[in-house]
Amino acid sequence: MNELWRLEDQLLAIEARVGLLDACRPLGLGPEEARIQALLDSQPRPNPAQLVPQLAWPARPSLDLDLHRLEQVAATCARLESSELGRILGARALELALDAELVRARGTPGLLALARRRFRGALPAERHEADVLAREWLGQKGLETEQGELVDLAPELRRLASARAIALDVVEVDMAARAAVTATAVFVRRGARVSEHQAARIFAHEVFGHALPRRAAVKSGPPFRIGPCGADADEEGRAVHLEVALGHLDAERRVELAVRHILSAHLLDGGHVGEGLLDLRGRGVPSRILAQTATRVLRGGGLCREVIYLPAFLRVGPRLAEPEVERVFRAGRATLDEVGVLGRLLGPAQVGQSRSATTGV
Repeated sequence: MNELWRLEDQLLAIEARVGLLDACRPLGLGPEEARIQALLDSQPRPNPAQLVPQLAWPARPSLDLDLHRLEQVAATCARLESSELGRILGARALELALDAELVRARGTPGLLALARRRFRGALPAERHEADVLAREWLGQKGLETEQGELVDLAPELRRLASARAIALDVVEVDMAARAAVTATAVFVRRGARVSEHQAARIFAHEVFGHALPRRAAVKSGPPFRIGPCGADADEEGRAVHLEVALGHLDAERRVELAVRHILSAHLLDGGHVGEGLLDLRGRGVPSRILAQTATRVLRGGGLCREVIYLPAFLRVGPRLAEPEVERVFRAGRATLDEVGVLGRLLGPAQVGQSRSATTGV
């Protein structure tokens, strides 16, 4: 088992150095979103080429050594005889190698092809029901929702954590998403202002859906800290269900998720971002949401990670009432495909465990 802890430590260190989402974090985001929003609101109709976000991202060191190390870890895992845990860590090593290739492909035409391979939900077979759900949500009333009185997101998340006696490190950075989680902190978009309702939703998603399982993973052991291959997708699906359970999935949030799915799927299918934005604007989507979505989907030049949310929401939802599934997802980074193995690694469930997906929230 010590060998497996060591392998997971190596993968965690490589994951941090690759830093896929940080590497694809857009620079100079605010002015570019304002430009796109103004164009979408302008008359006459803008040329689709004008709506392509002009983005740059942080410089990164070479990842050649990390790719070599990942090959070594995968080979070591393959030599672990009949080890389910070795199999899981080996598959995760290959997924991290794909993350490294995505970082190296930023701003090139090859990024989209790699994204199709990387993100579960990118292929039509996985996407069909999510496409239907996105169109349904987009057709619902309430697109031009009132934001109401706004609060600063970072201090509001700190207040919500303090009220629940949760120690939470909130750090403001320049990024496309409003919030994201690392192993040690919740990152918040610098200067983000949201309604109190939106802040509560973000807290539920990021803290209950992501941060607390990562903390639990420290005691759960391998592979809960690094997670199995595809854990990012199933984790997001569960986090959106927590939003539903706590009454936070309002009209604007449904539209946000639908637009992210539709635009990322459009790009992965070979469509043009400007044409996709104009089509969505014509269907009544607010320009503010479209401008924010464009820069998010085009992270790194077209990461399109947003395509994982709705397929995972549909895939994970029917299983969350099962006590073992919820127990495993609370213990760290997990997937439905590996629930059986991960549950055995955790040991027997405690008697009287609740079936509610929101217990402890």
